[in-house]
Amino acid sequence: MSAERFAVALDVGGTFIKGALIEEGGQVLERIISATEKNQGYGAVMGKIKNLIGSLQACIPPGGFWAGVGLGVAGWTDPLTGMVRLAPNLGWRDVKPLEELKDTIAVPIILDNDANLAALGEFWQGAGQNQDNFLMLTIGTGVGSGLILGGKLYRGFTRLGPELGHLTVDPGGTVCRCGRRGCLETLVGARAIIRLIRERARELPGTGWWSDLNLTVKEVFLQAEKEEVLAKEVVEEAAFHLARGLANLALILDLPLVIIGGGIGQAGPVFLEPLKKYLRQGLVGLPQKLPEIRAASLGNEAGLFGAAGLVFRTNSPLPI
Repeated sequence: MSAERFAVALDVGGTFIKGALIEEGGQVLERIISATEKNQGYGAVMGKIKNLIGSLQACIPPGGFWAGVGLGVAGWTDPLTGMVRLAPNLGWRDVKPLEELKDTIAVPIILDNDANLAALGEFWQGAGQNQDNFLMLTIGTGVGSGLILGGKLYRGFTRLGPELGHLTVDPGGTVCRCGRRGCLETLVGARAIIRLIRERARELPGTGWWSDLNLTVKEVFLQAEKEEVLAKEVVEEAAFHLARGLANLALILDLPLVIIGGGIGQAGPVFLEPLKKYLRQGLVGLPQKLPEIRAASLGNEAGLFGAAGLVFRTNSPLPI
């Protein structure tokens, strides 16, 4: 009888690093989360990643087999070379994290874009099961996208895949961390929503919930659910801009399904309902059928499941 296999999965985002120890059948044995603290620099973040891997590896049950490590990074990653070409929300450019990890970790390590892994995770264990064509959006600090076409992950000519978050929607808008101006994630991501709240709150008298120095996008959504005017206005605008991008994509790819994940994607009806409304408006009068909008059933863990699935890929029906 062969030993039970386990994968260590990590999702490195601009704000948090999430990790999990996942069994080959999809059971999560251990979860871990830590602040990314990217301002401390690449070396410090890599040190934290090594520590998290060690903590999760220590949770493998006696007799269990450590199959490998799956690492997802928010940005342009090349899984063949192991290079992160550009991760704006981490401040990384042309770095090779796998080379550093291989010095201390003996098991196989895979690297991929976090949204690609989220798409694979939902395909394997979530809302994308039995779906051959869909777009996966991860909306957290920024906006990531993974695309399943014809039952396979679409990586593109340069293997860097589609990046809907850096689609230009406002040429004269805010400068994005990628260096371009008016990218979708400057209007939709968590950082963008908090920025817009603070900018518009300057025109309001006195103080309020928006004055909290540690204001989170979760609080913004809670206020929007209560029909608070400023919060609802900003959330509706974010939904409008995302719908505009999705309407353009619908005209190009005619996809039947869009799965929304990440922290903002899990906000529920307060975000998804206006998104659907504006998407309908964006395609009004056209013969395209509206894509179905679904919340990611794996929540913020879709990328972790995808990372684990790639580690187990010899026995997983993943579209790679």
